Amino acid sequence: MVAISEAGSAATAEAIFAKPGAAVAQAYAAPEHETLHFHSPEELCGYAVGLEAEGASEVLLAMHYPDIGGHFAPRRSALDPAKCDGLTYRYVCEGWGVIRVYLRLSSGKGQS
Repeated sequence: MVAISEAGSAATAEAIFAKPGAAVAQAYAAPEHETLHFHSPEELCGYAVGLEAEGASEVLLAMHYPDIGGHFAPRRSALDPAKCDGLTYRYVCEGWGVIRVYLRLSSGKGQS
């Protein structure tokens, strides 16, 4: 798997938002936090840069375009507190016609 550079991230973000009406959000919100939604390429790139600075090695997104039909919404999913350090829920973006995107960042833990 090839890691995406900062320039590659910017180009991907531009492509994601090239079509009007794109709904873009975290595929999986941080436990016990609301789902983050992105409204521009710059906002998405800023999020990726922040994750990378924290040592993350990937960005997981969920996208939906109006002409696909269907729906797009975060769903609250229960976590087992005994197995998740006391955490009880997280949001997962689901719906019909949702496109999942996995971007491996150019640096961050988990790379060889």
